[in-house]
Parts: sequence; C-alpha cells; structure tokens
Amino acid sequence: MFLKTLFLLLFSLVLHANEVLKSDYYLSSDDINLSVIFPHAKQDIKLFSLERSRYTKKIKSRELIKLLEHHGYPSCTAQNRYINFIKKSPIDVTKIEEKIRKLYTQKYTAITIKTITVMPRGYIESLTDTYIVKIQRDNHLSRSGTLYVKTTDNKKIFFDYQVEAEVSVYIARKKIKRENELSLVNCKKKSIILDKFDAMPIQKLQQSMFQSKHQIREGTVITARDIEQLSIVKRDSIVSVILDEKNIAISFGAKALQDGKLDDTITIQKNNKQRLKAKVIGKNRVEIQ
Repeated sequence: MFLKTLFLLLFSLVLHANEVLKSDYYLSSDDINLSVIFPHAKQDIKLFSLERSRYTKKIKSRELIKLLEHHGYPSCTAQNRYINFIKKSPIDVTKIEEKIRKLYTQKYTAITIKTITVMPRGYIESLTDTYIVKIQRDNHLSRSGTLYVKTTDNKKIFFDYQVEAEVSVYIARKKIKRENELSLVNCKKKSIILDKFDAMPIQKLQQSMFQSKHQIREGTVITARDIEQLSIVKRDSIVSVILDEKNIAISFGAKALQDGKLDDTITIQKNNKQRLKAKVIGKNRVEIQ
C-alpha cells in the first residue's frame, strides 16, 4: 500500500513537472483554488481570493510558481510575466459559441474543435436572449479573436474568444522553387494545432491544380498567398492549335511564346514564324478565337 501511494505521488510530480501556466484562468467563484490550475488536484487549496467588487486578479508569474512549488507542484513555468484570473459572467454564451463553431467548420474542411471559450470584455450579470453575433471576416485565421453582439436596442457588447482546435494543412516537404507545380511529391498533409495564419491554408491539393507564386521554404504551411493556378502551357513548348473555320476544325502544331493558364490568351508562333493569339483550353492545347 505504501509503495502504491509513493508511486502515485511520484507520478503526480512527474505529470506536473513541466506544466506551462496559461496566461488566463477563468473562475466560477471569488476563490482562486488549486483546482483552477490543476483540475484533478487531490487537495483543493485556496491560493488567493478576488477583492470585493472586483472580477479579475493579476498575479506575478514568479510569485504563483513559488506558491505552487510550496504546495507540491515543482518546476512550473510561465511564458507571461503575469497570470490573470477572471471571474466568469453568469450568462449563457451557447449561441455565440455555435456561431464561432459554424464559422470555423465552414472555413476549414478538416478541423477538430476541442473547446471554445467565450468571455465578455467586462463582467456582466445578464445577457438578453435576442441579439445578432457579428464576427470579423478574417477571424478564422487565428485561434483567438474579438467579436460583438448587437442587441435589439442597438447596444454592442464585446467578447473575446479562444478556439482550441487542430486543422489539416499542407506543408512543403522541401524547398519549392517559383512556378513549380504543387503536388504530394513536394507537399504533405499534416494535422497541426490552430494558432495563427497570415492567409488561409489550402484545403485540397490535386494534380495539375496549383503552382508556387514564389520560392517556398521547407516546412512552410502552404497558404493562398503562396499559390496560383497552374500554367498548363509553358513558354517554348509545342502546343496543339485548333482553328474552327467555316465549321471545319483544323489542327496544327505551334510554339508557345508565353506561359498560359486555363482561359488565358497567349501568343503562339507557327512554323512559318507567323504569330497568332490563342486561348488556352487544356494541357498544351490552344484555340484560335
């Protein structure tokens, strides 16, 4: 029995040995207990309390880490100078959460949302049942953001939110040169934790679909800023030219003098050096208009 107890104690110490403290913790009451940081703490010790008529408390990370070590949780670390404890407002934010969930699931074809946390900018006692949720257009590019709800009397109430989720993206397997076709040869699909993107990651990758706009470093998440439609006609390549004249289709070969994407108009050169304008209609295929 003693050995079992000792093992559980050691396991608990190892489990929390490298605990990285969050920047924000949310409270259900005025007490800041150990279970707020460690939900499965066996002894729920009170660490601090909110001051009267206050709904937040800011504690120096160094002070909190020292206190946690005193209570048997050594080697905790923090990435922020202060840790914030915020009392939850007694309001139902289900409608707001569902709006956020809908936005993210519409934007990402493969996303696993674990939690959505929504908090008003200030403590509020109640929230009307009738309101419209307004979210900024590019909020889905980040795990956190700000939105507001507009009530029937045109009052705006601002909220901060965080989404804990994993998304599937495509990452460069190696350095990709400019105007190279993107495929599963030089890209791979990977599930990553949603953090923040500068632009929307591509959601699907098929053969003869995209090419790189610029050089892409190995390990880079491929986004809309990195790609363009693949040029299916390359400069100096030989293309098949179709000319429909008086309902008679004439076909001949010519040299492409420009790169061309689908529906682009490019210049071609016949064997007799005559230059013509033609529309790209397929892979190495053009049509005289």
